[in-house]
Amino acid sequence: MTSVEEHLRTGTPRWAAAGLIVWLLGAGTTAAAQVIMRPGPGANRSGVTIIEPTFEPPYRLTVSVYVTGQDGRPLPAPLGANVLVIDPQGRRVGVDETGRRFADVPNGTWGPLVNPQPNAPVGPRGLFGTGVTLNDPPDGHYVLEVAGTDQALLDLAVAQWDRAGRRRWMHIARASTEPGAVDRWDIPYTAAARPAFDLAERRDNSYLSLRVYGWIGAAAAEPVTELLVTDARGRRLGREPQSKRDYQEIPRASYGTGTGDTEGREIEVSQPGTGVYALDVIGIASGTYDMTVYATDVAGQSAAPSEVRDVPTRTGRVHRYRLDYAGASPPAAPRLGGGWGQGARLLSYAYPVAGQTQLAPGETSITVIVFYAPTIARDSFRATLAGRDVTASFTPTPGGHDVVRLPLAPGSNALVLSVNGAAADGAMVRHTDSLQIVRR
Repeated sequence: MTSVEEHLRTGTPRWAAAGLIVWLLGAGTTAAAQVIMRPGPGANRSGVTIIEPTFEPPYRLTVSVYVTGQDGRPLPAPLGANVLVIDPQGRRVGVDETGRRFADVPNGTWGPLVNPQPNAPVGPRGLFGTGVTLNDPPDGHYVLEVAGTDQALLDLAVAQWDRAGRRRWMHIARASTEPGAVDRWDIPYTAAARPAFDLAERRDNSYLSLRVYGWIGAAAAEPVTELLVTDARGRRLGREPQSKRDYQEIPRASYGTGTGDTEGREIEVSQPGTGVYALDVIGIASGTYDMTVYATDVAGQSAAPSEVRDVPTRTGRVHRYRLDYAGASPPAAPRLGGGWGQGARLLSYAYPVAGQTQLAPGETSITVIVFYAPTIARDSFRATLAGRDVTASFTPTPGGHDVVRLPLAPGSNALVLSVNGAAADGAMVRHTDSLQIVRR
């Protein structure tokens, strides 16, 4: 008399972007266990001795990702998601988020898949997908990286097989993805253990939030700006008001009016990539705005926000900021700077954003938004406008910024700012910027 051993364990369900519904399956239907109907030294309480099936090394590890469209339609491979496996030595096999293919892992292969049992009661759904096979992989820590190329639902199946093709263990997970999103799972693997591996999602609770609220006089107002952010990969999110074009290229991100009592403009990015972001704050009405930048690390721990307050704007005016997001733990405050400045400068500017600026007809002054590097020597700062000393109009602070309004004479006005400070290599330098502002 024989029976089939099937171990089933249900993990904690979580359905979100990269949520998990996890099952662990033991020996597949191809592996049978003999039941001897007489008591013996290893008998259980019913008097039945069960002889476990014997699996024969070497073992094979398969990583399969089946993809279904959000509307339920099957997506043929390789649409929907790119699949990459990284071995304990950092070698890769599969396709990364940029579409580049790797085949660095010995005895590792990547290719399209067809699910033989997409309607099985327990098992991965999805008809098509891609996967990686590792033949006789060494013990160690593997990483599965799935990069979305479409709005799609994912069924992940990681299985270990013995020499005879009998499934020794399987772990299944479910997730969702979208273009540009990248999710990772850790696969600690020990071939001889049972279970031989686990499949654990890398939780990422990081986010980046940009909030801008407008003021006309002393009263909160309808929004006076639109926002357009560009990430380190050149993807955009927000609205360009002149062309009335909306951008939604950054994954797991949104742009809207916010959730507070006062309507504003807010950008929210979940699981933001590290690097330098460019932020354009574009005026759509005359007034002032306050901007606050919030960020958390992967554990969801937040840092102190960065703020710029009481910034005048007008229709068509573009203020360009630079935002450095590290995503490190413990979290550090997002570093704001000016989007214009030559190289690793001690001074950078959100406005003006060019060496020469022509003001609109009727404008008689300019508001300079200048950011100071953390390494400046504040007492060395000097500023002149058309030859006049205007140093007292500024309050240079290491790592800080100034929003300074300067009246202008008709014609061309030379604004010269200079400061001493430490360069990246530690050497003391003096940087001088000469800005030409033309009042019509």
